[in-house]
Amino acid sequence: MMALATAALYYANVKKTKPIGNIGVITNLAMYASPLAAVKTVLASKTSDAIPLPLTVASLLSCILWTLTGYLDMKDAYVFAPCAAGIILGLMQVSLKLVYKESVKEDQRKTNLSPHLNSREVRLFKKK
Repeated sequence: MMALATAALYYANVKKTKPIGNIGVITNLAMYASPLAAVKTVLASKTSDAIPLPLTVASLLSCILWTLTGYLDMKDAYVFAPCAAGIILGLMQVSLKLVYKESVKEDQRKTNLSPHLNSREVRLFKKK
């Protein structure tokens, strides 16, 4: 990340905009693709616990709006192209969320607590 920032500052100093745009596209694609690191976990565990739905939906909506803005208003491929790829990646995450449901443990069903609490913490919570 530091290398990207240094390169952007260098190219801004020498007044070259195309390399700065390329750096922005690479950074944007990396940001949209980073949640896909959870795909291996989802496929191995057969549950979608590793994919946060609110973040995925917010990212997908943002990509849709920026793609429309970049294409229809700005006519700038540096804006709409990475966001269009973000739409595809977001739809892939949502589809994984729909195909592989979240796991609900027995303790969580009874107490309706967070999935991050283990059974010992649930027992301690009940005693208070």
